[in-house]
Amino acid sequence: MEITSKFRPQAICAALLLFVFMIVASGCSALKKRDQVDLGVVYNDLAQLPDYQRNPVIVVPGILGSRLVDKPTGDIVWGEMGPAVSSPLRTMSLIELALPMQLGTPLHQLHDQVHDDGPLDQLTFKFFGIPIHVNAYAQILASMGVGGYRDRDFRGKSGPNEIDYGDEHFTCFQFSYDWRRDISETAAELHQFIEEAHAYTQQQYLEQYGIEDADIQFDIVAHSMGGLVTRYYLRYGDQLLPDDGSAPEVTWAGAEKVGRAILIGSPNAGSTKSIHEMKEGLRLARPLPKFPAAIIGTMPAVYQLLPRTRNESLSSSSGKVLDVLDPETWVRLKWGLADPKEDRQLKKLLPNVSPEQRRCIALEHQFKCLVRARQFHNSIDVQVPLPPGLEMHLYAGDAKETLDALVVDPGTGKVVEEKMAAGDGTVTRTSAVSEERSPEGIVRNIPWSSKTFLSSDHIGLTKDRTFVDNVLSRLLENPTNHVSHMNEPPVIVSPGDFDGEIVDFGGEIVDVEPALMEPTNEPLANPPPPEPPQEVLSDMPIDLQ
Repeated sequence: MEITSKFRPQAICAALLLFVFMIVASGCSALKKRDQVDLGVVYNDLAQLPDYQRNPVIVVPGILGSRLVDKPTGDIVWGEMGPAVSSPLRTMSLIELALPMQLGTPLHQLHDQVHDDGPLDQLTFKFFGIPIHVNAYAQILASMGVGGYRDRDFRGKSGPNEIDYGDEHFTCFQFSYDWRRDISETAAELHQFIEEAHAYTQQQYLEQYGIEDADIQFDIVAHSMGGLVTRYYLRYGDQLLPDDGSAPEVTWAGAEKVGRAILIGSPNAGSTKSIHEMKEGLRLARPLPKFPAAIIGTMPAVYQLLPRTRNESLSSSSGKVLDVLDPETWVRLKWGLADPKEDRQLKKLLPNVSPEQRRCIALEHQFKCLVRARQFHNSIDVQVPLPPGLEMHLYAGDAKETLDALVVDPGTGKVVEEKMAAGDGTVTRTSAVSEERSPEGIVRNIPWSSKTFLSSDHIGLTKDRTFVDNVLSRLLENPTNHVSHMNEPPVIVSPGDFDGEIVDFGGEIVDVEPALMEPTNEPLANPPPPEPPQEVLSDMPIDLQ
């Protein structure tokens, strides 16, 4: 049968794409199976110990790591891609994935009908009706299974090579969340999740071991943005970022039920790659279409992944450092929601308003998200020592070239130079460590209990044998004290009290260096929304109902 020249390139491309994904999927399964067999032998004895002899584990995925579903229709908004499901080429997919925008409404009041529907252990692509599964966070759960940590819901969903967790262990919990929303909102949900997991585990201890009112602590294993959710939760518990722009009070309320936090590839000082994705849109793989920048720009959490201005992640071709969180920077460079070219996408999100109204709504939404991001950075960057008994462990990549800084032409907004640094391909080593070097010395923003560096990429960190081996060793061979270290009311700390002092971090005497920003209890200024373009009439009615 003759194949036309028009069809042949498309058929070849589709076949090659299918072949590549099959190779990737089979390779991941083979690696996972090999690691599980080897490490299962190493940790078999420890894995058989009763659950009450170790802390339960909570797995917190990063951005894109939870399945999203539209509640009224049941449509998969995120977690499965293809012509008939979530796709950047389907208008309905884009509308469902974007968060709503409305003038004068605070971000935390902007809700839609989309909700999280469990952690995304796999991301499924469908080509010509053939599903191709790529493991996302299943590897973390499989690694926990080697150590005897079994989630009550996850039972080998990723294929026949998954370990059989059995029915005896119940001490691994998966936290899923709407990764589009403000990180402080997600931290409040994590608080509620841990409260429920605590009650469930207490009940299991009573039924299985006869232990009544067990004082349980959890270990958190968090990947990427999940580490930022964890850090905010530990400091502030279920406190939301205040509407007046001020920083919340550090209470360490989240540490009451947490013994250790293990962060994997977390962008603790932000990721320059997020600038690029907000400017150009999100492409999961090179052959696939992009999710437009206007859609990504509706999500407050993405702004909170932006790097710090003080790290000079964005500068002009003349050498001037640009404030990446200043709304005027984005308007001047015509990036994200401020890009006039994105009006075609905004029309899908706001179909019943004029172009002038759409731009006004988009600019105000971008403004609110950037102000919220600065407030989040200020809250998470304040230097305070860990409370007694809490451990913070870091696993990060430092062997891949990673985008570190951008140089732009201020007249056109085009990137003229990309500066690279060591990292995992997404997050640089210095961002993960949150360490800043200057002629005066090194400023360490986080008092890590340990740091381990790997040669894998951002997602590959969770499959790295060194990571799995070390995490299981830490969780199983070095269990934390199961008697809560927070029996007394949490201590309210003032960050300024610790600047320059010698502080005891669990027996290790360290010199706490001065904070980069002087802490303040005064509310941050909450400036009015940006002025709309000249052509927008001030008395123009806006109806989004």
